[in-house]
Amino acid sequence: MRSSMPQSPPLPLACGGFESLAGCAALVLLAPLLLSEYQVYALAVTFAYAIAALGTGIAYSSLGILALGQSGFMAIGAFASILLLEAKVPFIAVLPLCLLLGLACGAAFGLLASRLTQFPLAVVGFAFAFLLMDLGTGGLLKRLTGGEAGRTAPVGTLFAADVSQGLPMYYLGAIALVLCLLLALLAQRSSFGRALLSIKRDEMLAASCGVHVSGCKTALLALATAFATLGGALVAQFTNFASPGQFGPGLTVSLLAMALVGGSRFLLGPLVGTLILDTLPYLVKMRADDRQVLVGVVLLAVLVLAPDGLLAWLQSGWRALARRLPRPAAKHEERTP
Repeated sequence: MRSSMPQSPPLPLACGGFESLAGCAALVLLAPLLLSEYQVYALAVTFAYAIAALGTGIAYSSLGILALGQSGFMAIGAFASILLLEAKVPFIAVLPLCLLLGLACGAAFGLLASRLTQFPLAVVGFAFAFLLMDLGTGGLLKRLTGGEAGRTAPVGTLFAADVSQGLPMYYLGAIALVLCLLLALLAQRSSFGRALLSIKRDEMLAASCGVHVSGCKTALLALATAFATLGGALVAQFTNFASPGQFGPGLTVSLLAMALVGGSRFLLGPLVGTLILDTLPYLVKMRADDRQVLVGVVLLAVLVLAPDGLLAWLQSGWRALARRLPRPAAKHEERTP
């Protein structure tokens, strides 16, 4: 006689599979039907920051890398998009070019930092973001960035639609976010993702089995950086403006907080964290200083009460509830002689 014990169902939209991605895409596409114009704008900007936070999240969840240079790479993407549009490059080519620029910058940064351990790498990334902001504010890059006054982004058009206003802006950000989520999911389930998992478990054993450890780390940083430059380009386009101070080191901390609060190992974790730490304060018109305080308080609370993020906490609660629910009677199998 054998009895089968049903397992607890996973939390919907939290497991990081194709079902989660499809559900997220459906919610995103239907959201404008229920929201005001102001809320649609806030969500579009949220998608841009969530893309950058996704890069931070995959670097941390894959190998424990604190990518603290993300705000600097967002600045590169923002000002690169402005310069490309001023050079009359079609907008349809601007975002792919910014993505490729991010891959190149991330690969170069990864090669330089491939010999560093996690903590020195985090320090180097944070110093890079601070240096880039300083150079853009009053240093060698002031002519490109406009200094403290910043630069106005030219209006981009895609299929005769102004992508800096209304529904075109919203759907551009939504499509970009879904594509980045799909790319992250495919990378996770590929041989590259399996190599990262083996490195995370035992780096020396992975190297002895033929895994190119430094190459995998460089590729991971390149992917995270590409998401940051793409997010920066979208922010500049959606807000029609970019300044060096907008992408300071404080933004790097906020991006890390967004990934950790939502749950960096979940597909939708960075998006959830961005909604809580960026969109909600913006909708209630909270002051910038108060937002920074909120980021610190929420991050501290989550790290203490839910170290793996809110989605992990919700998933454990969901499974605990499922175990308490009545289960169907176990099926019995009678053996015949």
